[in-house]
Amino acid sequence: MIKVREATLADVETIVELGKQLQQSSAYAAKSFSEAKANSVVAMMVDSESDNALVAEEDEQIIGFFLGGLTYEWFSDDLLGFDYSVYVVPEKRNGRAAIKLFKAFEAWAKAKGAVGMQAGITTNINIEGNRRFYHFLGYQDGGVLFEKRL
Repeated sequence: MIKVREATLADVETIVELGKQLQQSSAYAAKSFSEAKANSVVAMMVDSESDNALVAEEDEQIIGFFLGGLTYEWFSDDLLGFDYSVYVVPEKRNGRAAIKLFKAFEAWAKAKGAVGMQAGITTNINIEGNRRFYHFLGYQDGGVLFEKRL
């Protein structure tokens, strides 16, 4: 059975290792990966009031994570939740881990006063499948992201 819980400092190393797997298997592979920075940022999220780190576990093994935060649009006082990164190990992607991670983060964000949620697909992994997943969760297409290496 998959359960989701807030991450602890003891989980940081595992989250960073999974994050490295995500980085190396995605559009982020061309970018550098700093374990020191990743460890520092995830640890900060664990103890933050405006960010949150969640993990999905099965048989006491971490199989995924959700790193997200809260922000305001530059033009509005409406608080929004957003994802920094979401990852589930490949062999567990057709299960309920991602759904449970999103639902737990949405509940946390709503409890903090968020009125909406934004999430994106920037990894270039299974874009159409991920779009269907987001639609299944009730998200609507909200734009397009462009990137340019300098």
